[in-house]
Amino acid sequence: MVGHSIAAIIASVYAGTYPTRGVVNVDQPLDTSFVRVLQANRAAITGPGFSQIWPAILASMRIDVLPETAKQLLSTELPRQEVVLAYWRQVLELPPADMEARVAEGLAALRHQQIPYMIIAGHDWDEAETRRLRDALPQATVSVVPNSGHFPHLADPHRFAQLLADTGHWRASWLGRDGDGHQLGRSAGPSG
Repeated sequence: MVGHSIAAIIASVYAGTYPTRGVVNVDQPLDTSFVRVLQANRAAITGPGFSQIWPAILASMRIDVLPETAKQLLSTELPRQEVVLAYWRQVLELPPADMEARVAEGLAALRHQQIPYMIIAGHDWDEAETRRLRDALPQATVSVVPNSGHFPHLADPHRFAQLLADTGHWRASWLGRDGDGHQLGRSAGPSG
């Protein structure tokens, strides 16, 4: 499963629930800091202040550091508010504690099942971010595409493709599990 931005959280939850070979998270922190930013600005995002707050949200994506070819793929125009609200609906409506609980539950499932997890980040992770990741998902790796902001897949598409190709060795999860994800018993015999 590959997910960019908040879709990486969706991919992570899916992978903890259904069979998958692993998760590639494209530039989405595994905490709720962005959720808190959005909720703190809910009135502006959902109301008439949307056009004033969008430039700050856009600036946080660091489109300015991308190569010109990548910049051409992205719009810096004001998006339709109803589209953004539909995309962020759950994030804006759920209390942060509920969102944190869902993320923690999903990460626990990934950790328990030892599902391979790769983060492709657009910036170096600091020590605290790395420690949180190691605590939450010891099997996770982080690959940084420097100077790519929120769009490492656009900044260096060849490297991104190689990182995706490198996941080809990941084994499918849930092998030997029933439909609910419970480990099936092994039969006795020569293969043990």
